[in-house]
This record gives sequence, C-alpha cells and structure tokens, in this order.
Amino acid sequence: MLTPERKAAVDALSDDELAYEIQRGRASRFQRELYDYAVVQLEQRQQAKADAAQQDTLQVAQEGLSASKSQARHTLIAWVVAAVLGAVTLYLTFKSK
Repeated sequence: MLTPERKAAVDALSDDELAYEIQRGRASRFQRELYDYAVVQLEQRQQAKADAAQQDTLQVAQEGLSASKSQARHTLIAWVVAAVLGAVTLYLTFKSK
C-alpha cells in the first residue's frame, strides 16, 4: 500500500533522480507499487513539460502570424498610398501641359 509519506519521497526527487531510480529497475530503492508510482510520476512530469513547450511554440506562432498580418496590412496601405500619389502626379503632370 502506498502511504502519503512514500509518495512524498518519490515526489521530492528531481526528474533526473527519478529517471535514475527507474533505470535501476530491481536495484531501485522503490519496489512494487512504489516503483510503478515513480514511473507514472516521471511520465506525467515529462508530459507536462512537453505540453508547456507546445503551448510556448503555439504562442510564438500566433504572435508571428499576428505580426505578419499587421505587416501585410501596412504593406497594402503603402501600395495604395504610392498608387494614389502616382495617379495624382500623373494628373498634375498632364493637367499642366
């Protein structure tokens, strides 16, 4: 039976220490249910890190997309302004002749 104290001993370990204990297998200080608990804990920690990394990647991608949209908008405005100025210049050039 897993007591809260035994679980706390596993929870207190770093990821590296936990991986080392799991790697030791039968020689690990954790046996039976506690060993299984250690394996699950390490997997959950690794999954949590992977999820956090994926969230960071998604956030960076969203920020990049937002910046691209903003840049595209500015580029379009610049082209419109250039076209209008060109048209005005042509109009004034031919009007003065």
